[in-house]
Amino acid sequence: IGEITTNQDADFSFEIPQATLTENGLGNGITFSGDVPYWLELDENTGELTGAPTYDSIGDHSITITATDDEGDTAKFDLSIQVDNINDAPTVTPIEDLTVGIDESLDLDPSNNFSDQDIPYGDSLNYDITLSDGTSIPDWMNYDPTTGRLTGEPADGSLPQYDLRITATDTIGDTAITFVKINLEQAEDEKPTLPAQP
Repeated sequence: IGEITTNQDADFSFEIPQATLTENGLGNGITFSGDVPYWLELDENTGELTGAPTYDSIGDHSITITATDDEGDTAKFDLSIQVDNINDAPTVTPIEDLTVGIDESLDLDPSNNFSDQDIPYGDSLNYDITLSDGTSIPDWMNYDPTTGRLTGEPADGSLPQYDLRITATDTIGDTAITFVKINLEQAEDEKPTLPAQP
């Protein structure tokens, strides 16, 4: 029969044409059998294949269907179903808030919290980091847009807390977003002291 192409997550159906059955010498009362992938069902009375391939079904599936008429005559039909990948949006798990000493270096790698199951099929992620309101991060923070790694040395006059928004975008333009707080601790000698009690 040849190759049939369908897409991941799309409803699929296929039925061997009656003309093909007749050309192979089959008569009335035909029943069908065969081993099919888990995402397919074969109707033994009509020969119709139905299903919805999932992400795990991407690739080529070779199937042999045997048709048997009421006289006992049989014919085998080989077909190949190619399931093509359809883009899935990236996903993200929450990132724990981070505390950095005022004299310490900031080093945050958020890439482990983002995932994209289409990467084996050529997809990739790019990262953008801003303050939570969409404005730019302070000058002392730097990040790599290909890995999302955020580094920097807190500067004098830095705020005690920064609320950041981290966005990962795949090649199709789908995104995943998460937020994280960067807390800066002051050095002991910079903390305010209370006046001595009389």
